[in-house]
Amino acid sequence: MKCPDCAGELSKISVVGTDDSYRCGSCGGFWVMGWVVNRVAEGGVKKGLVPLKSGRRESLTRNCPTDQTALFKPEGGEAFPPGAAVFKCPHCSWWWVGGDDLFSVDEAYKARRTFFRLWQRKPDWATWALPVVAVVVLIAGLAGGVNLVRYQTRVGVGAGAGVRQFTAVYVGQGEARVSFKSGEEIKGVEYQQAGETDWAVAETTVEKGVYTARLMGLSEGEEYTVRVEGKEYRFTAK
Repeated sequence: MKCPDCAGELSKISVVGTDDSYRCGSCGGFWVMGWVVNRVAEGGVKKGLVPLKSGRRESLTRNCPTDQTALFKPEGGEAFPPGAAVFKCPHCSWWWVGGDDLFSVDEAYKARRTFFRLWQRKPDWATWALPVVAVVVLIAGLAGGVNLVRYQTRVGVGAGAGVRQFTAVYVGQGEARVSFKSGEEIKGVEYQQAGETDWAVAETTVEKGVYTARLMGLSEGEEYTVRVEGKEYRFTAK
């Protein structure tokens, strides 16, 4: 595969220790899945991985190394440091992080963690701006779905059944995390893989009015439905 920035060769590499990612040997850019970017934000790159310091290459057009689909720069709010060269393929959902900018993401989130530690604040993940957040779709009966959010850290979905601000984040290795607010007590959420008939149940925890739950045993790339108080939300584990 060729680098989207400089057309150099991409070589397989592990960024966080459990991934199969790629890096350009010329400009240093990384081709990774979205959950890898989140893992960098949460825990940093693995030991021994260092910047190439060869300088980021600027390109007017960037294409997916796999299928040549044009990459786009998402709106990330506070998710990425200003000026970071971060692009996504809308087809395969992999991410291109140019030059040494993945290390800039690492340093920026280290600074956030230091802030919470020094000010003795718990960095609750539900209010922690992860870089890559799943697209969440609210299923509106037989009429189909309504696309609610893309690349935002908080999601407003309206006050159906008391549930609002629903967010789903796939963090890799078969695990996703959901968060939402509700005016009613909710002890658990149900989730189901597309095409399956059985529902699994995940217990919730609540802190400062925000409910969170961990969905385990997911298959990467598959679509899932989460059901909370009669409302259903879809996301893809990628």
